[in-house]
Amino acid sequence: MELKEAKKIRSLYHDKKMAQKEIASEMGLTQPCISKKMKKYGIKSDFNGFWSQEDEEILVEIYNERSKNEVVSEFPDRSWRAIKQKANNLGLSVSIEEHRNSEELRKILAKNSRERAIKVNFGDVESVSYVLGVVDGDGFNDNDNTVGLEVKNPDFAGKFAENLELIGLNPGRGQRRGKETVWGSSKELVNWINSFDYDSKFEWLVEKGDIWKYIEGVYDSDGDFSSSGPRICSYDESEKRFIKRVYDYLDLKSSVQSNNVYVRVSSVEKFFDNVDPVYEKRRP
Repeated sequence: MELKEAKKIRSLYHDKKMAQKEIASEMGLTQPCISKKMKKYGIKSDFNGFWSQEDEEILVEIYNERSKNEVVSEFPDRSWRAIKQKANNLGLSVSIEEHRNSEELRKILAKNSRERAIKVNFGDVESVSYVLGVVDGDGFNDNDNTVGLEVKNPDFAGKFAENLELIGLNPGRGQRRGKETVWGSSKELVNWINSFDYDSKFEWLVEKGDIWKYIEGVYDSDGDFSSSGPRICSYDESEKRFIKRVYDYLDLKSSVQSNNVYVRVSSVEKFFDNVDPVYEKRRP
């Protein structure tokens, strides 16, 4: 059974070039579940989080001095293709001595280091709350001082990038697997996000944050609109209970389903009076 499952995931990811979230939808699972299964079955991802400063410095030291197998062994969670792409981004194509002394490379490493040391503007509670909602939804936090988002909709990517800028980050933009990619590095922001459990997050949203902007971020990420009303989709029971708790606080009538929490018709108007989704199709 496991062998069959591993073969299917490997085929969908490497042969059909499907993203983890698309595979999750195909198999009726969640993206985190697919991520764990890929690690369990040894299926290497082309994208295993953005690189820490330490990882970048290690790559600079060894890329042109060691064999391919030796380099790969230093980064067991990354594919050779991902390593080569990072090496190319760092300009590691000639001798290591030349690039170690390269002004361009020093600037790249210095820029990455500065971004991770960025002080977050927590005073912009609307933008901070929106970013938190996106990261809790379809975004990611790679636990390496970086938050980001991969989506097909350039407007959503732009909205997320704009909010990252408003809280003081310097977001990067690119494309991967035909999707818009946005990322920003800040150790302070990632540590703050990771400090929350559901109770402390709810307390912050109620006392200091903008709870409606948080819902807007989650809805932009994981929402859709159906005849029953706006829905935030999830198979995670804890996440669904949290969204229901937020809706109850906001006095929104809602119901929990197997794969979503939806706002009932009687509260739809109030929901969209306070939430401005980036996707037109997610509006009434």
